[in-house]
Amino acid sequence: MKKGYAPLALTALMLSAMAVATPVQAATWNAADDFSATTNPNGVWSYAGSNTGTFQFNNVEGGLLDAWHATQPGDLPYVAHNGTGADQTVYTTVFVRDNELTMHPGSTGEKSEIIFTAPTTGTYSVAADFFGQSKPGYQSTSTDVHVNINGTTFLFDDFVTTFQSGPSYSNAFLLLNAGDQLRFTVGYGPNNDYQFDSTGFNAIISNATNPVPEPSAFAAFGVGIVLLGACFYRRRQVAA
Repeated sequence: MKKGYAPLALTALMLSAMAVATPVQAATWNAADDFSATTNPNGVWSYAGSNTGTFQFNNVEGGLLDAWHATQPGDLPYVAHNGTGADQTVYTTVFVRDNELTMHPGSTGEKSEIIFTAPTTGTYSVAADFFGQSKPGYQSTSTDVHVNINGTTFLFDDFVTTFQSGPSYSNAFLLLNAGDQLRFTVGYGPNNDYQFDSTGFNAIISNATNPVPEPSAFAAFGVGIVLLGACFYRRRQVAA
């Protein structure tokens, strides 16, 4: 092998190693965009109630919204989504924008829950918003909202009291193990009254930990190894 091949092989190996080490774009999940009207659990997302388990029934809530209910259509608590393509008012009092989620607690304190189940162990970035959906002119939304891991590690607690406004939770470095459940919950608030408690919600979650390199990076790495191996083999032949 010509002498020029050795530095060429080393360069190819170094560049390909750098390619293997370069992370690909992080996986990102959006609770509203990912909503399913047919499947629960739905990938990393599931819809449930704190006292009732995973919601089993799908129905059109208020004649317009796709909803998951605790026991049967119309029962509380529920998680619903506006997939109509336009802003909607349901039950006269509740305003839900297009592609917006709405959560409603139960009449005896059951919490409505949207759950993110971590697919892999890693560091996650989380940005979540809660806001009131009871229209002006009616009783204001009055709910307690929470974020926790597996129902035991509590990360965030606050209240929603204002139409189209409310608290936010964010964490750029949240460590989750594979299978951990990040739970976003809505309860009926300090007034212990579930009426007018429709609460808007969305969460965007991403994970850039332990990324998988592109297949082309592995191919380049293999080419570098082959060239370097050929170079060393040729040197041994010459030495012999």
